[in-house]
Amino acid sequence: MIFQIYVQNRIEEYGNEIWNLLKNNNGYLFIAGKAGDMPVEVTACIEKIADENGENGKQFIQMLEAKGRLQYETWN
Repeated sequence: MIFQIYVQNRIEEYGNEIWNLLKNNNGYLFIAGKAGDMPVEVTACIEKIADENGENGKQFIQMLEAKGRLQYETWN
């Protein structure tokens, strides 16, 4: 049996640590990989973590993008 683990699974697993880095330590997030579902799902996961911590997830993502702290490098 093959069990696949995706990056969004790890983001959920380490959500508190990632939130602390992004929110409290001005961390950066670089999403690199195949275009399609992966970047959308990873971004949704970060939004969910922000929502769970009392922030507006969509606005938090927009702020990260505007400040260059969230960047994407994807390909087909």
